[in-house]
Amino acid sequence: MGGLTIRAHDKELHAPYLGYSKYADAEVLCYACSVLAAFAITATVGDRNPLSVLVLPWVVVAGGALHLICGSVAFSRGKTFESTVFILYGMMWTVWGLTRYGGLYGDTRGFSVAIGIISFMLFNCLVTVAALFMNVAWFAYSVTFQLILISFLLDAVGALPYGYDIGVTIIFGLVSFYCFLAHIFNGTFQSPQIPLGRPLVKLEGVGGGADVCPHVPARKATSVQQIAEIMKNGGICGMPTDTVYVLVAACNRPDAVVKAYKVKKQAQDRPMSLWISSIKQLEPVRHLLSPLLLDFMEAAWPSSISMVIPRGPWMDTFGLGDAAKHIGTPQSIAIRNPDCTVATHLISQVGPIAVTSANPTGEADTTHHNQVYAKLGKKVDGVLCDGPSPENIASTVVDCTNIETGNIGFFRVGLIPKSKVLQIFEEVQKRHRISEGQTNPAFENDPDSESGTGTGNTTPCTVSPEQSPVLRNEL
Repeated sequence: MGGLTIRAHDKELHAPYLGYSKYADAEVLCYACSVLAAFAITATVGDRNPLSVLVLPWVVVAGGALHLICGSVAFSRGKTFESTVFILYGMMWTVWGLTRYGGLYGDTRGFSVAIGIISFMLFNCLVTVAALFMNVAWFAYSVTFQLILISFLLDAVGALPYGYDIGVTIIFGLVSFYCFLAHIFNGTFQSPQIPLGRPLVKLEGVGGGADVCPHVPARKATSVQQIAEIMKNGGICGMPTDTVYVLVAACNRPDAVVKAYKVKKQAQDRPMSLWISSIKQLEPVRHLLSPLLLDFMEAAWPSSISMVIPRGPWMDTFGLGDAAKHIGTPQSIAIRNPDCTVATHLISQVGPIAVTSANPTGEADTTHHNQVYAKLGKKVDGVLCDGPSPENIASTVVDCTNIETGNIGFFRVGLIPKSKVLQIFEEVQKRHRISEGQTNPAFENDPDSESGTGTGNTTPCTVSPEQSPVLRNEL
C-alpha cells in the first residue's frame, strides 16, 4: 500500500454548495443502487420466482426511489447532467419494477408497456449523446443501460431471446460497479486514480476537464477575493448580477477590457457598459457631472437601472486609456450600480469595471454559471458561481443625456417598470425645486397651499420622445 496517497481532508468538500446541499458524494449511492438492481434481477431460485416475490418490490423499486433522491441531491450540487441521468434511470427502475410486480406484463397490456419503454429509450439516446462530452465511463454507463431498456422492451412484447437479459444485466452491473469503485477510490486516495476516460467528443467550452478555469462559489468572501485577484492581473471573469450573468474586466486594466470586448462576436454593435459599486466611486469626478444626475443616481441605485449619460473627460479617471473607445458610443455610455451583493463586493475590491453580457452576440442571455464557460470556453479566466439567475429579464435602460432639461427617456424597459423610474425622477426633481427656492407649479393656484393643507401632488415630468436608436447594450 506504499504507492497509495490518502487524499487530504477537505473541510469544504461537503460544505453547502450554492446554499442547497452538503452531500458532495451522494451520486456514488446511485451507482451502488444500479449495481444491486442489476445483479438482483438475475437471481432465480427454483419455482418460487424471487423476481416477483422479493427482488422487484424490495430491491429494484427501492433502488429506483433512491436514484430519484440522489438525483435531486446531484441537481442541488449543480450537477445538471448527472442529476438528469439519475432521475431518468430512477424513474425507469421504479416504473419497470412496479409494472412487472403488478402483473401488467401480458398479452393485453404488453404493447402499452412497450410504448412507455420506447419513450424512455428515446430519452436515453439523448443522454448517450451528451455522455460523449463527459468521459468514457459515462458513455459506457448510458450505452449499457440502453441495452437494459432493449431487454425490457423485448420482454414486454414476448420476444426476449434466451439469456439476453441476463447477459446485458451483468454487463451493466459490471460497468456500474466500476463507476462506483472509481468514485469511492478517487474520493479516498489522491494517487493513483482509477481512470474514467477522457471525453470522446470535445468542443470548445465543453468537456474541458482539468483545463476548465476556476469556478468558485460566489457566497464565499475568499472566492470573491480570488476572482478579484484574477481581474487585477488582467483576467476577464463571469459574474452573477441582479439580472443575468455578465462578463467583466477591470477598467484599470485596458488590456483586459480589450480582451473582453473581442470575446464578443460582432462586438462593434455591442458596446460595453461601466459599472460601479456605489456612488462614492464617482467622487473624484463629481464636479464634472450634473448635480441633478448625481442625485438621480443616489435615489435610483443600487438597482437594475442602467443610465445612459454623456461621455466626457471624467472617464479618464478610471485608467481605461485607449480601451475607453470600447465602452459606450462616441456620444454616451451606460453606467450602473447593480443591486447584487456579490457584484458590488467584487467591484469594491477591483474598482469600476467594464461589463458586457456573458454570451456570444445573438445568443440568449446567460442565466446559469455553467453556461458561461460552455458559451465562451477558455476565453474566460474565472467564474463566480451562484446557480440560476434571480431574474431572466435585463435591466431598464434610461436615457439621461438630456437630464438637465428635466427630461429622461427610455431605451429599454426591463426589470424595473417605467412608472417606478419616473416616480423616482419626479421625487428628485421636486427636491431640486425646493432646494433652489423655486415654486412648484402644482401649488401655484392651490388655495390650500398657504395653510399647509395641499395635496402635495406634482406635475409629472416630461419624458423625451424615444427618437434615439435603441441602446445596443445587452445588460
